Amino acid sequence: GHPLFPDVERRFLVGAVRFVHQALIATGHGWMDAEPDIARLKPTYYVVNEDGDKPEKHAFCAEHGLQYVVLKRVPKEGLPARQSTDLRGF
Repeated sequence: GHPLFPDVERRFLVGAVRFVHQALIATGHGWMDAEPDIARLKPTYYVVNEDGDKPEKHAFCAEHGLQYVVLKRVPKEGLPARQSTDLRGF
């Protein structure tokens, strides 16, 4: 199913990165699922991967003074480019 891992596991994986100060599960729904949390937390950055890059997210960040960052998925040399959809097998 989608996503590949349950919320609690995704939170653990992200939180295990040493540069991450706090990992939370978004409380909203749809493409702008973080909107209610952004109002509460007032972050500096809104970071998405290429799959999550949407014009409405970019516009939201511009309206709210957030730096919008899109992370590129660059495979290690010699490995093919993949998406999470490929990893799920559908």
